[in-house]
Formats: sequence, structure tokens, C-alpha cells
Amino acid sequence: MADRSRLPAAETTDQIVRRNGRQRAVDEVMESIESLPDEMSRLVELLDASYGYGLNRFVHRVHALALPTVAGERSLYALSFDVVPGSPFLLAVAATGPLGAIQREVAIRHALETATINVILLYDWTTDYREALRRNFRENRF
Repeated sequence: MADRSRLPAAETTDQIVRRNGRQRAVDEVMESIESLPDEMSRLVELLDASYGYGLNRFVHRVHALALPTVAGERSLYALSFDVVPGSPFLLAVAATGPLGAIQREVAIRHALETATINVILLYDWTTDYREALRRNFRENRF
């Protein structure tokens, strides 16, 4: 079962991006996982049960994000896991509907805006579909 306590107040990827003078990387940084949508709760359970990425192990280094998509569509929900505060290594994304090219592109674009995200896990909670993308730092692509 996921730890449902408040997420830490450590500097987030969005705050780092804004501090560096670039555009906002995320629509919203959610402070509590109590009010997360169903797809995010299922992603939290999947990360803990299948991959060992429980929120209790990363209590001061995980942030819940809402990534912007195209106009008129809902945001993507994501968890960003940091090696140290401000240096994310894993972006886990839960699609709010069928996982498609737009959702994949939004996640990749966000990850490429960071210097450290190495892995993206895309999860379609309606079908339990999972896709993992690994970054090629030499070519700066996934």
C-alpha cells in the first residue's frame, strides 16, 4: 500500500526550470497524494508492487506533476523520482485515457528539458499497458 502522507517541500523540477529562466515545465505540482486521480493511485501501486519504487523509499525525492498537453485535453499525471532533490532520474506517467502519440511526446519533451531523467515509464491504467523508454544521452533522445 502506498504511503499517503504529504509529499516533501523539496525543490521540484518545475521550480528548477523557472529558476533557470525557461518556460514552466509542468501545469501543477501536487502537494498531497491524498487527492490524486485514480490513474495516479494505480500508478503508485504499480511502481511499488512491480518495480520497488515505493513512495516511502523516496519520501523526500518524489513529486507528483501534471504535465501540459495540447489545448482542450486533460493534463498527464506523472511522478518524478529524484536521485537528490532537483535531479530527477525517473518519470512515471499515467495516461488519463488510451496511451497515444501525444501522451508519449509530452512525456519525452518534459524529460528532455531536464538534464538527468534517464527512464520514462508510460502506464495506461485502463488496459494495464506499460512502456519503458530509456534515454540515449549522446543523442539526447529516448
